[in-house]
Amino acid sequence: MTEVRRTGILVAALLLVALPAAAASQRALHPIVFVSNWTPHFRTAEIYSVGSRGGHPLNLTKNEHDDVDASWSPDGKHIAFAARRKGSFDLYVMNARGGGVRRLPALPGDQRQPVWSPDGKRIAFVSPDRIRNEKGWRPPQLFVMNSDGTGITQVTQGNGAGDPAWSPDRTRLAGSDGSIFTVNADGSDFHELPASVETEGDGHPSWSPDGRSIVFDRGELDFTTSDVWVMNADGGGQRRLARFGAQPSWSPDGRTIAFVNGPVWSCDRDGCYEDGLSAIATIRAAGGRRHYVTRPLERLGQSFGAPEKFLFTDGATFFGVHWSPDGRRLLYARRLDERTLDLFTVTPGRRPRQLTSTPGIETNAVLSPDGRRVLFARYPRHAGGPLVLVMGVDGGRARLLAAHGYVGSWSLDGGRIAYVDSANPRVPAIYVAAADGSHRRRLVAGTQPTWSPDGRRIAFVAPSKPGDIEGHTIAVVDADGGSSKRLFQAPRRVIYGLAWSPAGDWVAFVNEKRGALASFVELVNADTGAMRRVTNGRLWDGIPVWSPNGRRLAFERRPNDSTGTLVAVVVCRPDGRGAHRLGKWRWRESGPTWSPSGDRIALASMRGGNYEITTMRPDGTERRTLTHDLADNIEPGW
Repeated sequence: MTEVRRTGILVAALLLVALPAAAASQRALHPIVFVSNWTPHFRTAEIYSVGSRGGHPLNLTKNEHDDVDASWSPDGKHIAFAARRKGSFDLYVMNARGGGVRRLPALPGDQRQPVWSPDGKRIAFVSPDRIRNEKGWRPPQLFVMNSDGTGITQVTQGNGAGDPAWSPDRTRLAGSDGSIFTVNADGSDFHELPASVETEGDGHPSWSPDGRSIVFDRGELDFTTSDVWVMNADGGGQRRLARFGAQPSWSPDGRTIAFVNGPVWSCDRDGCYEDGLSAIATIRAAGGRRHYVTRPLERLGQSFGAPEKFLFTDGATFFGVHWSPDGRRLLYARRLDERTLDLFTVTPGRRPRQLTSTPGIETNAVLSPDGRRVLFARYPRHAGGPLVLVMGVDGGRARLLAAHGYVGSWSLDGGRIAYVDSANPRVPAIYVAAADGSHRRRLVAGTQPTWSPDGRRIAFVAPSKPGDIEGHTIAVVDADGGSSKRLFQAPRRVIYGLAWSPAGDWVAFVNEKRGALASFVELVNADTGAMRRVTNGRLWDGIPVWSPNGRRLAFERRPNDSTGTLVAVVVCRPDGRGAHRLGKWRWRESGPTWSPSGDRIALASMRGGNYEITTMRPDGTERRTLTHDLADNIEPGW
């Protein structure tokens, strides 16, 4: 009997140890949802070739390094390029279809813009001057070497030069030092070709196959753009060939010029817009309409007080355009700089998983308490929305809740959703639906719904006036319907960021002064309407998030700095005491969210130079970075 009892005690003890461990394991597997503009090779330049009349570009490098300034050898069998592998750019040669990469001898500093001579025996390139100038630095200069990397000779002297281009007879180089110049390959007979009009600068020359003309780009004074120009080889007869273009390259038959199209500006009575439209394009050497070889990439931009244009697509930087010797293909390097935001999940200890890939922007993702579904908004391409959708974290098809609305919140049991439908923009309304988006019904006019922990009530913000998504009144309503009850009203303030405490007695929110970068976190009692201030309002405090046990609040805080870019996450008790910053202001950390157990906080941190999803303990220790890329990973939700 004694042995049996001891065995029972041992089993019970093991269960007591195992159950918390299992619970901890389950908490550890709870995913974090976030949005990111990540895509393979994002913000690293890759080398592509594409048919001169269009088609699907072929990625020749496919790595996470910067590969730029690609140039074909005259026989079409090899490509010279610059690549950054260990901090500086060096010169490499690879096979025309990629692979077989070998490094050429390196000089100190960056080597860029390699260009083969017409006979394939030499390569011109750009490298820092061998001698420091009076300011102590070495400006870039043109150099020439044999194609095997031997016999390096400096060609130019002075304040700096770049953009080398060989003349068809192999005797001279064209380049740029702010103006276009030509010089013998041994450095003699330097000739400046001054601009015929006032300009921001001329660059990227390319000789015509007969050696009689040079095409180049010219920076314009009226906009931050460049145009494609052509002139005689002696600098005379300068004329503009195409607006909004750069880095031109003459085709081997002399009939066509390829160039980088963009950035493009369009103007109307409201102002002028930078539309982007970055692409590889061609135009006849005699002029005419341009032909897009690659798909134009539009950028989000505005200028001169013009209203914002919603162009939620890609932006890219191009590095040089060169023709294949037979004129059938174009070679270029491109770095994708900007991209629309997609929805991702990541579980600590695992790789991020992409849930969506659309032309629009996904944002405001809210994970269900059981971690199985996500509520989010999508801004469609160009205009409309935001759409409100719900989908499973395993991916699959998203269900549309509202064609124009705003994300709300989940009930604590994960069984229902509250969100805003703005189909009637003058009277936005709160709707309630099942977790899968079914059984939708209108509840009350208002915005920013947040569920009580018991799922019986919803707190919300009542609009100040019809059509205004901002409001100054906090009210509650039964989740099953009925009349609403006003808790708090501040006519000259803006109220947002409602968050119900886990105990169900308080609603936290942001109280902001209209038109000023000053706000504070405040509490209102969900039953009596009694008020309690958490922060003092001397700084800007953002949306509060309760810890699962209700003992702490986390929120963003911005200091009164001149740049307006500094931000940090602050944690404090509900009475405002014990406030402490989790990181440094310059790390620009934002979007705090608590783990289900409350022992960690996830946020977006720029500590390493770009936004990464990072977790830590509530005191700021034991930091762990969950994403490791060059993208902007933001808005985590645990």
